[in-house]
Amino acid sequence: MQWTSLRAQRAMKLIGLAIVVVLAAAVAYLGPGLVRSHSQGSQATVLITLDPPRGLIDSKVAVTVTGLQAHRRALVRARTVDSTGRGWASFAVFEADPTGTIDLRTSRPLDGSYQVADPMGLFWSMAGPIGEAPYPRSAYDPPGTGQSVTLSVELDGRTVSSRNLLREARTTDVVERHLAPSNAGFIGTYFARPKPSERRAAVLLFGGSGGGQTRDLEASLMASHGYPALSIAYFGEPGLPERLADIPLEYFVNALNWLRAQPEVDPHRILVSGVSRGSEAAQLLGVYAPNLVHGVIALVPSNVAICAYPGCDRPAWTLGGKELPYTRQFDEPAPTDDPAAVIPVERIRGPIFLTCGGTDIVWVSCVYASAIMSRLEASHHAYRHVLLSYPDAGHGTGSLLPYLSGAGRSDREHATPSDQAARVNAWPQLLSFIAQA
Repeated sequence: MQWTSLRAQRAMKLIGLAIVVVLAAAVAYLGPGLVRSHSQGSQATVLITLDPPRGLIDSKVAVTVTGLQAHRRALVRARTVDSTGRGWASFAVFEADPTGTIDLRTSRPLDGSYQVADPMGLFWSMAGPIGEAPYPRSAYDPPGTGQSVTLSVELDGRTVSSRNLLREARTTDVVERHLAPSNAGFIGTYFARPKPSERRAAVLLFGGSGGGQTRDLEASLMASHGYPALSIAYFGEPGLPERLADIPLEYFVNALNWLRAQPEVDPHRILVSGVSRGSEAAQLLGVYAPNLVHGVIALVPSNVAICAYPGCDRPAWTLGGKELPYTRQFDEPAPTDDPAAVIPVERIRGPIFLTCGGTDIVWVSCVYASAIMSRLEASHHAYRHVLLSYPDAGHGTGSLLPYLSGAGRSDREHATPSDQAARVNAWPQLLSFIAQA
């Protein structure tokens, strides 16, 4: 029994020694890698800080990465999905400062989907849909609840930290109502805070030649900032005309009458907002429905009523069953085929807000906008009129929401940093304009 016990003890010592040898070899093999990973940042030490961790989609977010090795290069990615579930993404490579920190407010990317220090660069430069050709026809449209973004940090191809951020489409107190021809006479969505302490200025929004109901997000954010908003479609939806042709202004008047009857709305402070071809309708409503329209917002506008689209075989707009004057001359602020196609904006009884892009390749929005301003000045228009002209921006300035992935892309041009800078500048000015209407 003693001999057996002695042999067992010796065996246990040998096994223990073997284990020590194996562990030592493992440390010798893996140790440098573990030390390098820790010193350069690991899942446990690399942190992404968001300030604030959630907020409205039109608000800034301060993104900071800490826990890196001094001057270590890291890849930061942003990913999201659109309303159809398709993926969009952006990236940037940064070098950490001497404290091992990357602050996106001040750090310039060494490489990536944007090129200059921009706290929101990862958000607005997201491209997609992932797996499709770049700059597809469909622009990014976030889910109805807002934009969920995943930020991640990679070292040597390995994700070492990630963080989710919810950028909300509206505040929790904003109520959404869907409207149809059967119960309202038009297709639209209304956003408002119910039972406010006072009636507020309100906005009727509609899009351009793409058709459909495209401005719900702007409407929901306007409501979040305190201004009831109604986003409508006027063609390109079931039950509506298939194209931009023979659109009766009375359709918009129905929407205006509905909007002014809402308990949250000041019926004497209603504005209309149209983008691109929709800017024609906004101005025409100001001209022909002055008792209902108390301000006009015309984004990347035309100063003339142009023919139907596509086709150019009909008028785009009618009133009382009769066609309104229109021109077939594109990019011409003073048409010769029908001079009456110029919209008499001096008859608008309220303030006017215009934006344009100097590199607009869809049409000459700044030439058109300047013609509008000249006509207003010549007639000594009694109301405030504002033109925000962005020489380096394009047609994408018609989408005023800042920081939005792929915002403002048209079929013929790409979103640019200049478009983004224009939207960052214009959006707060628009909100101020509505407040003062």
